[in-house]
Amino acid sequence: MANVYMNPEKLEGRIAGLEDFAQSAIESRATIHCMYANDPIKSGESLGSLELAVVNAANAIKSHAEELRKCKTTMVNLNSNGVANHDLEGGVSIEVPDDSAGLETADKFQKWAQGATDAHDLRSGEGRLPSGRSIDEVRESMKANKDDTTYANSVIDRIGPENLTWIGSADPDSNKEAPVLGEILATASKTWDTPKSERNADLIAASIDGIRDEKRRDSIQLEEHRIAIFNKMIGEHDSDGDGVSDLSFSSAFLQRLGTRLEVIKPNKVEATLSTYGDDNTMPEEVSQKDIDPLWGVIDAMTNNAEAAAVFFGNKGVNANEDDIDRTRNIVIRGDLGDNKWTNNLAIISDKMSEFGKIDTTKASPLEINRANQAALGTSVILNTLGQSNVNLSGTSLSHIGNALKNYAPGV
Repeated sequence: MANVYMNPEKLEGRIAGLEDFAQSAIESRATIHCMYANDPIKSGESLGSLELAVVNAANAIKSHAEELRKCKTTMVNLNSNGVANHDLEGGVSIEVPDDSAGLETADKFQKWAQGATDAHDLRSGEGRLPSGRSIDEVRESMKANKDDTTYANSVIDRIGPENLTWIGSADPDSNKEAPVLGEILATASKTWDTPKSERNADLIAASIDGIRDEKRRDSIQLEEHRIAIFNKMIGEHDSDGDGVSDLSFSSAFLQRLGTRLEVIKPNKVEATLSTYGDDNTMPEEVSQKDIDPLWGVIDAMTNNAEAAAVFFGNKGVNANEDDIDRTRNIVIRGDLGDNKWTNNLAIISDKMSEFGKIDTTKASPLEINRANQAALGTSVILNTLGQSNVNLSGTSLSHIGNALKNYAPGV
């Protein structure tokens, strides 16, 4: 973490000094111009260019001073909103993660600050928020800024990936923050390198597969509640109804998330539901998305064929029977038939099959390996669906048809 410190009063004095200097340079230029304007011998041809250079430099100083003032105002607002700390001398300090995305301009710093402020309010609950806003105003800010990478990274960093499913209501049906947090998470993930993608995926997965902090609940929020909120966050984003997720996550993040959450078995989660008595707020009849975190991950993979190929067909041509059984067991985690789970698997098969449309004599080793992974994943998914003898939706049949045409050797 990097600590940023500022004394608003002292900084304002320095800013005013810069502005005074710039203004004096402009006024001096005007004096020089009047002195030599009517003397062609003294003025020479270069005087005009020198005057322009002075004006441009002075304006650049003024512009820089204005950037500094914006940053000062942002810092003061962070202090007012409870995000920053202040000392007895009037100084304000904030902590910024070392890998925070791009804070090189005042506008980006303002976006970062907005994200930090929104995250601070979100972690405070729905009562009186530190910024003085209502929770609805915070939600509107999230929606307005969700596509900005600086804002998105700030929100995720300040909340903490491990805390995302704690935000909002413990009742999945009442949680209004989860869908927008999913959009923000997707935006941020696209800026992460592989180590950060995997680290954050591990933090999220660890927060779902166990209970960490009893004191943070109004009522017990068990792992199955977190699963339902997680699935609402990362899945269920399909505004145009084509079955493909609207969200685009980092491939490394999504693949790692799937691998980590695969170990949570839906039947074991469901078996615990009856043991919690009055503390259990889950519905009497649960669906797969209430008890299986892979539901949301697979839904997100409909828009990420690369993550899907690595997840479903990791070993490629080197796969053995255990690897094939693993993929088959993933497919049958949910009920197969005319439903969203099966549609997602068919769409993923279609998307993965596109990797097979390569000229292997010209393709790179990476492209060949990805095609092999896609072939394994596609073949196991489609063979498992075919052997199930269930009725499939038109959506599933259409995507399966595409997969068969695109990558016949894989099936």
